[in-house]
Amino acid sequence: MKFKHLIRKIFSDVLQILLRVNVFGKFADFLSYERLRQRRRLTEQRLKKIGLLGNEVTLGPFKGMKYDERWASNKFEKIIGAYEAYLHPVIEKICNKPYSEIVDVGCAEGYYVIGFALRKSDTIVYGFDIQQPLIEDCLALAKLNRVDNRVKLGNFCKPETLQLIPVKSKALVFSDCEGYELELLDPEKAPMLKKADILVEVHNFKNRAISPTLRERFKETHNLTVIQTEGLKYSNYPILRNLTFPEIHALTNEERTEIMEWFFFESKM
Repeated sequence: MKFKHLIRKIFSDVLQILLRVNVFGKFADFLSYERLRQRRRLTEQRLKKIGLLGNEVTLGPFKGMKYDERWASNKFEKIIGAYEAYLHPVIEKICNKPYSEIVDVGCAEGYYVIGFALRKSDTIVYGFDIQQPLIEDCLALAKLNRVDNRVKLGNFCKPETLQLIPVKSKALVFSDCEGYELELLDPEKAPMLKKADILVEVHNFKNRAISPTLRERFKETHNLTVIQTEGLKYSNYPILRNLTFPEIHALTNEERTEIMEWFFFESKM
């Protein structure tokens, strides 16, 4: 027994030393990530096989929104209605405000574009993403959900692009663009932002100047509400009772580097 204990200790010590080596540590991180992806894929397959996971959003503000079989980021969370659940109160507020246009920058496959178009039948929804395959996915989902007549899509969106959007009365700008919000949300380059409401995920880990700069830019023209990211409340999602904690982690982990914040700026104008 003492010999086995010694062998385990030696192995553990050697492993700890190797993990401190940058190259080996990165390789270990890669293996861990690939294992996470494999667990996610196998768990989704099992849930679909037993009829617990489909392609229609079952809870949350966009309940009833349809997906197809193609891949989408955080698709499991979106389907069960758990994706960015801490935003649900402000999403409901947005759905009940009379916006003539909603602009989503960093729209990916269109979860919010399609969701807002479904909830707000009198609103034109714009979606922008620099990845053309995601824009094509967004168009396909818009057609699947029969809202393509009110969805307008494009690739790169700069402040001048925002300024060119024909706003009839009141616009909302929704931004999740991985740090580009510092350049995008500039009311000097896009004066329309002074009258628009803005919901933005603040990627301070990309640039620590983002949060204070945005606060300063809109302090005179907007009221600010700060929303902090939160973990899932497991009891809200019955499907999770069929999963182990490693499976839940694999399916709901957004792989953020730190706790994030969203800013909801509501125009005073």
